[in-house]
Amino acid sequence: MTKEFDTSQRIDTFLSPKAFWDFSVKLYSQPKVQKILLKWQDELGANVNEVLFILWSIHNKIDIPDKVLNKVLRSNIQLSRVTDSFRKARRGVYAEFNNRLGNKYKKQLRIFKNGLLELELEFEAMQQRHLLNVAFEHKSQVTTKLLNQEKSNGLSFRYLSLKMQTAISEKELQQDIKRLVNSISKIK
Repeated sequence: MTKEFDTSQRIDTFLSPKAFWDFSVKLYSQPKVQKILLKWQDELGANVNEVLFILWSIHNKIDIPDKVLNKVLRSNIQLSRVTDSFRKARRGVYAEFNNRLGNKYKKQLRIFKNGLLELELEFEAMQQRHLLNVAFEHKSQVTTKLLNQEKSNGLSFRYLSLKMQTAISEKELQQDIKRLVNSISKIK
């Protein structure tokens, strides 16, 4: 009975938007993690929320079958495009305002930039809730097998293989994955 409760509890925690968001904020605040995720986003076209979703599943020892992972990732395409478009617009608008207004309106520009960043975070949170909702739809196929390091690294590598042709070497990619998976252990 206790083992069944633990399994159910782990899946419930895995599917909790607040727990996922809190985990993401803590993990992303680690400079090494942020550097890797931004590199993957900017150079490889990775979706940070999807990578965080995979790391979240590893953290909770949740095994997501390829079929379910593919459905989750495919379902996020539209939200990802909206978020990416907003991010590009935010960067462009801020750069243009900064160039035109410069030092004269520095305080107002900082307030404006922070407001845009808050709105972008709302898009990010919406994506995370969506990823969990699709995973919930396939809850019966998700298992709580204990994932070893090789399986965890394989899940991250599988994501990158599904999403993009990598522009970095496989060795560098594996090192990045190892750093990310190791960073999970710092999150409580």
